[in-house]
Amino acid sequence: MPQNLPRHLLTQKAATHLQQHVPMLTLPHANYTLAPKGFEDLITRTQGSLAQLERDLLGDTDAPLPLHAFYAPRDLEHTLLCGHLSVLGLRLLLTQQLPPADFHLICDLAATFGQQHPAGSAIENTLRDLARVGSTHDPVRLTPDEVQHAAAILLEQAARLRVAPPERLQEHGLAHALLRLPEVVRHPCQPALEDLRPAPTTRREARAREDDLLRHLAADPGDHAAYAALLLLHVNARDTQANMPVVLLLNQAALHLLAARDLGTPPEQVQALSRHLRDLHAELGRPRVQALRPGTVVARDAHARLLGQGLGSLRRLTVARRVPLTQHAELFEQGLWCMFDALDQRLLRGETPETSPVLRFSLVLNSTLALTRIFRAPGMPLPPVAELAAQMSGIDPLWAWQETQPNEQGGYPVHEALGHLSTVLLLASEVEPHLERVLGEQLAPLMRSAAGHLLAVLRRAGLSLPDHAFIAEQFRVLEPLRASAFTPQEEDAFLSRCRAISQHLLDQKRGQAAEEIMPQPVPAGEAERTPDEEARPPAVSRPEAAFAPLPPHVDQARRLLSGKRVTLLGGVPSPTHHAALVRDLDLAELDWIGSGEYQHGTHAGAHVTKETAVVILAVRWMGHAHNALREVARERGVPYVMHPGGLNPSSVAYQVLQQVSGQLRNAGAA
Repeated sequence: MPQNLPRHLLTQKAATHLQQHVPMLTLPHANYTLAPKGFEDLITRTQGSLAQLERDLLGDTDAPLPLHAFYAPRDLEHTLLCGHLSVLGLRLLLTQQLPPADFHLICDLAATFGQQHPAGSAIENTLRDLARVGSTHDPVRLTPDEVQHAAAILLEQAARLRVAPPERLQEHGLAHALLRLPEVVRHPCQPALEDLRPAPTTRREARAREDDLLRHLAADPGDHAAYAALLLLHVNARDTQANMPVVLLLNQAALHLLAARDLGTPPEQVQALSRHLRDLHAELGRPRVQALRPGTVVARDAHARLLGQGLGSLRRLTVARRVPLTQHAELFEQGLWCMFDALDQRLLRGETPETSPVLRFSLVLNSTLALTRIFRAPGMPLPPVAELAAQMSGIDPLWAWQETQPNEQGGYPVHEALGHLSTVLLLASEVEPHLERVLGEQLAPLMRSAAGHLLAVLRRAGLSLPDHAFIAEQFRVLEPLRASAFTPQEEDAFLSRCRAISQHLLDQKRGQAAEEIMPQPVPAGEAERTPDEEARPPAVSRPEAAFAPLPPHVDQARRLLSGKRVTLLGGVPSPTHHAALVRDLDLAELDWIGSGEYQHGTHAGAHVTKETAVVILAVRWMGHAHNALREVARERGVPYVMHPGGLNPSSVAYQVLQQVSGQLRNAGAA
């Protein structure tokens, strides 16, 4: 396999094209109305937002819900540094003496800041308008490591051009304390070719194609052919990375090959790469790829822009591998964990999705919502939380994977329609009893509108929801439903009404929280309890659960696991929970490995023996450390359970039944 690939920054041709557009950095530009005064106003507004962010980081704020209520300190620090560097970038742009690559770097910083804070969106939009004048750059969010390289580059330019950095970036400033400047500086917008390669595929049948694509890269075939080979390498290695937009990557690879052909790349190279493209397309079931339509051409004046888009896609894939989740994705995953928590509470009461239509409806709707917000394809893994949602709901992970790709405008109509209905259901679940009459009258029409809109969007896409008959039965109680999808104006009005109700509920919760923190008088004759007494649990001789009949699903799991050995990975081993699991599931042995003992997934084989009946992976507490034990279990043919909930017998039993009951029955029959 070729390893010594040629290094690649920007080709001479691409660099020359970019240099032709240096005048776009001159302000005011003929096609751009923002004068230097506009930049100064934007800088002032951004610095005000950063000052508030700094108070949030230090906990010195009177805001009812400061940002530190939603983000971890490390996220706030990253946001603060990106914000001050974006301000420095704006000041440097006013000198009109920056090279285009540094303008692109400032665009990337603004995109990173904009993804984390509303103030960054204003800078991002301003620079996007400026870039439309002639830039070929496709902005990409930076990793924390790349932000440090960006800081070194911009601070060096500031020293050269005698531009004073923002006060907080100067010595003794808070943002300055966050700097970790590298000894060797790399420009994030000019990566080496080998840095854009994916991890090697683990599929044996795909390794020959990987070797051939690497040989083409080693031959230095030119920019467009090189980008096509890299994009095809990523699609070929889709088994190593979740949430990869494989259809978009195939489309871009096809466009690069058309451009390579027009620019005189040797025909044998273009033909060989085109064969790999067709094979991958067929392997995926021939999804709709616009650039593969007969007669598609790439205009010559679009070649440089296409290079920028290709480089942007490759950089985004690299960022996704290093920083898997954006803050938006983290918040979305938190929503799924809340769903798992709600399921746990119902399981403790003996309810299951099979016995509770409300629970089943919520599980199907939210699991479908989770699947449609990510890219999926045959041979590509799911993010762990989405995989869990699919397993628990019984939905095919590849349900409508082609139809739920983004449309030509970059939107996700099915996902967005599911999200509208999920939002109304979430609001309804948050309504306190004393508000049910008032807000219920407002939520009912919103629910009918959202359900009707969802069904109309599905009809337009030629789809039916998973578990369609059950969902249709639940929708009947909402009839009459609207017959058509929202217009843009109706969608805005719907979302505005949801925000108003959400704000009303938030105000109510704030008022309750304020009342709860007020000291309450101690009733006469009742002695005040000490903090130690408050924290001390009531004494019991034996849990009542030990005498109570087991819920039906626990009893079923008990019959499958009775007298068997189970390995549990994750959480903090608790004698009480350990005893409850062994007792209620009638286990011969429970090998419980705590998260603290197993952070790096080492020595996995010692915990999976020929006597192990099931491996249970408590994924909430393990991050990616569970992968090693899962692979060992898979290789040795031992059933494994991806468990998202609490480590009580009811929750564990339900997941065992959902995920491995068939394997356990077959093993018992053998």
